[in-house]
Amino acid sequence: MEKNGVYSSYTHGQLDGTGVDDGEHWAASGHLVFNVDRFTLKAQLSRYEYRIDNATPWGNDELIPMGAYDFAWPIATKAWLPAITVSYLINTDTLPWLDSVLPYLEWSSSEKDSGSFNDSQLFIAGAAWASGGWYIYSDLAYSDGNTFIGNRGDDYSRLDGIGDLGANGNNRWRYRFNLNLGYYF
Repeated sequence: MEKNGVYSSYTHGQLDGTGVDDGEHWAASGHLVFNVDRFTLKAQLSRYEYRIDNATPWGNDELIPMGAYDFAWPIATKAWLPAITVSYLINTDTLPWLDSVLPYLEWSSSEKDSGSFNDSQLFIAGAAWASGGWYIYSDLAYSDGNTFIGNRGDDYSRLDGIGDLGANGNNRWRYRFNLNLGYYF
């Protein structure tokens, strides 16, 4: 369990552009951790900005490509990111095969500066199950702008046809059930 407290972080750096002028970025964040008995409340407010020229694939300086898993799609270059998590630790001493269960509720949002973009939100209800070195995370995620939550019917040929962390053009709510198994040694 993390210690109660208020924490902060900051980063700043240069960007190395490919075929465009270089830019810079910065991000700052404030974090709160508050534990009472087995309840934990975590809150965070972050701000980030990327300063780039407008010679991007989308022809503006309000979107910047980000990549993961051999896939790149834009995010907004300026946004606020509020987030909150509530969890409750249940020790399972009477079950020899299970050490604990941690149910949680989470909410986060990408509040974009550009008035022509839709904000993106994410709600998650789930539980983390622990036994020895095994951890199983089971959760249901519901979002209106996260490509990894669901993209059925999205039109990737147009920015206004996809729900993403950039323009979030279609602003559709989607859901996904996630099951993650891991062994830590």
